[in-house]
Amino acid sequence: YSIEDPISDMTPGIFSNNDIKELYNNLLEQGNKSAIDALKAGAEIEEVDIVDLIRAIDNTDNKDLKLVYNNIMHGSYNHLRAFVRVLDRRGVEYVPKHLDKNLFDEIINN
Repeated sequence: YSIEDPISDMTPGIFSNNDIKELYNNLLEQGNKSAIDALKAGAEIEEVDIVDLIRAIDNTDNKDLKLVYNNIMHGSYNHLRAFVRVLDRRGVEYVPKHLDKNLFDEIINN
């Protein structure tokens, strides 16, 4: 589709978008605290991915892109369920931070 790659620096932790940079730094710091915090950070990353993918799907009419975005989103659903399941086994309830509670429950219960 002749789409230019917006990433000029592939160095881990380097982002041109300050919001993504702040999220990365916060989740990295959180994930380094404990195994539970790392699992929570992983779940939050999946939530952010799902929100971004929903937005991307809503903002395109291209069927190929919608197919790819939906496939990636289903992977994020699986990852989110896995993080939440492991947290649950450790006695920790994960509360969504970015997803609507109804959508979160729908993802987790399917």
